[in-house]
Amino acid sequence: MKKLGLYLLLLLAISSVAMAQGTVTLTMDEVPFQPVNGVTLKGVTFSDTSGADINAADGGQQHYTQDPVIEGQTAGETLTMTFIQPAYGLQFGVSVSGQGLLVGAFTVQLFDPMGNPLGTFPVNASQLSGDNFSEGLFTSNLTIGKAVVTFNSAEASAFGLDNVVYGLPIFYSTTYYSNANTPGAPDATVRVVNDGYSGGNLWASIYVFDDSQELTECCSCLITPDGLLSESVNNNLTANPITGRKPTRGVIKIISSTIESDVNTNFAPNAPFPGLRPWATHIQKAAGANYAVTETQSATSNLSGGEKTLLENLCRFDHLLSGTPCTCTPEDHDF
Repeated sequence: MKKLGLYLLLLLAISSVAMAQGTVTLTMDEVPFQPVNGVTLKGVTFSDTSGADINAADGGQQHYTQDPVIEGQTAGETLTMTFIQPAYGLQFGVSVSGQGLLVGAFTVQLFDPMGNPLGTFPVNASQLSGDNFSEGLFTSNLTIGKAVVTFNSAEASAFGLDNVVYGLPIFYSTTYYSNANTPGAPDATVRVVNDGYSGGNLWASIYVFDDSQELTECCSCLITPDGLLSESVNNNLTANPITGRKPTRGVIKIISSTIESDVNTNFAPNAPFPGLRPWATHIQKAAGANYAVTETQSATSNLSGGEKTLLENLCRFDHLLSGTPCTCTPEDHDF
């Protein structure tokens, strides 16, 4: 088992990398020993210029790197990490075959998802207590499409890179509703903001389930940049379930998409893209006949390809079985 020092590193990552849909960690032991050039691992494609290897030995167990690592020679080396999806923050450790303080031991050049340069960042390396070699930790909270790492061969002849941690974009969220369509209970509200990151319109593809895990309604609601969508749980999201029986509790799932996915587009597949931020109020049963209202931001969740396809197919089947879609409140009609 690898990574005696990884727990500390992950704590650093959680506190310093921008929080997004979640974090992905690469520890370089996920694939067998091989040249790193051309390897795609957990959403990152690596390329290099001097024949570095992945799942290679470097310098044992250190603070920021622990064998196995990506290991190679510093002379003439350019190691590139290209992210399949935008990385919301990035962190990784590098050890080099030198000792003591090494100024500018490696340099990281960052590019945004469109290929525009974000900046060039030199990183010093130092020999921490108990380590055999000098090492440095790179951390950024920018939104990144590509990171290019070069090394100072005048300071060290070899390097090891390890513990790549990056944040996933937010494009899928889940929440719950309770005490809906219940006499004496107030209505709940789901509100969704387009944060403007995409620079254009987004659709909130909403999928409403009852507490038996059955889809009851679905719809795809337009939200313009900086716009606000407000949906009544009782009147918009659960008013016309396919079963005819209005649910009182269940789950609401929302995909942030650049494409409308409903009957208007013949249920075109969603194109997930970050930018929608949902909140929801919840109706909690209190003492006697009273109810309390709480509000939380919807939970950022992991959307697999299988889950995405399932949601889209369920929505299509709901329509084919004469189900009525949920309805979208116009943006300028908040309540």
